[in-house]
Amino acid sequence: MTIESALLLAALAAAALVSVLWRRSETRLSATQARLESLLEEREELATQLSRERQGRAKQGEELADLRKRLDKSKKRSARAEKGGGDLPLGTAARLTDLEAELERAERERDRGRAEREQLASEVATLEAGWEGLNIGEVALLCKKLGGDPLDGQR
Repeated sequence: MTIESALLLAALAAAALVSVLWRRSETRLSATQARLESLLEEREELATQLSRERQGRAKQGEELADLRKRLDKSKKRSARAEKGGGDLPLGTAARLTDLEAELERAERERDRGRAEREQLASEVATLEAGWEGLNIGEVALLCKKLGGDPLDGQR
């Protein structure tokens, strides 16, 4: 073998080697591109999923804020009811029930006052009837016994 043929053979070997390396790099490149495309698709899916979760969390946050407002309103209503219900709107059932209970209590007190007045009026009438039959001297003795001055009420 001559140098030329050795060089030719070396050039052919180098070309074959370059060809093999070229094919391997193309295979690797296509595999890398396929992997890149699958990663980009996965990234888009994850971005979509993240967006949905953000929207869901935002909705949950709004619902939570709404529930907290409703809880605060409920607490205020119950606090007002415990105070006596004076701040309740006039047409509510709780307010009407409170007013009816207050009315019944006032009627009972009125009836009790009337009964006491009638009892006292009958006692006064009985006492006045008893005083009419007594003369002034007897009244004075009776008042002394009881420890009072008979003329105390007339001065």
